[in-house]
Amino acid sequence: MATRRTLGLEIAVLAVAMVVMTQGWLLTEARAQARILPFLSHFKCYNITPGTALNEPVRLFDQFHGITGPAPGPGQPPQGGEAVVVRSPQLLCTPVLVKCRASGVCESFEPDGDTLIDGPISLADHLKCYKVTPSAPPVNQQVTLFDQFHPQTVDNGGGGESVTVRTPQLLCAPAQKCRPGEICTGPPPPE
Repeated sequence: MATRRTLGLEIAVLAVAMVVMTQGWLLTEARAQARILPFLSHFKCYNITPGTALNEPVRLFDQFHGITGPAPGPGQPPQGGEAVVVRSPQLLCTPVLVKCRASGVCESFEPDGDTLIDGPISLADHLKCYKVTPSAPPVNQQVTLFDQFHPQTVDNGGGGESVTVRTPQLLCAPAQKCRPGEICTGPPPPE
């Protein structure tokens, strides 16, 4: 059984893997508004039979709960962020390779345009989402989201969908999925 320190390191490694997977997720809101990540695939998420609850406390830093100061001491996290407790896994999200609308227009999300559904993808090509219990009050921040269903309009810079960000519900980490009978090799061990 893994120790709390090992689990903490594993979650940190998963967070780093997620940053690498998204090619250096945008660190500031200004840069985030400047471009949409065209290389980030769509994901279709399935409920999974919850596994064992981790009940692992972690501190997460993102654009709504950022770093507010340096680490108070060696081996401690920086100041800020939000303390959450990671609970049981809830969802398995698989990358969508092709999306077709009722109009018959299809969009491929494979970098080379290949649409082989059962072809090899990558080691961390899925997301496993865990329920989290947040400690901070709701963010209650209004933001505008743009995607293919709510695009930005060219003529006036408008469009999108206005939503209010409330409380975090899930922590999604890169995961490798193996089917019965497949030989699965995990990601290389951290150095």
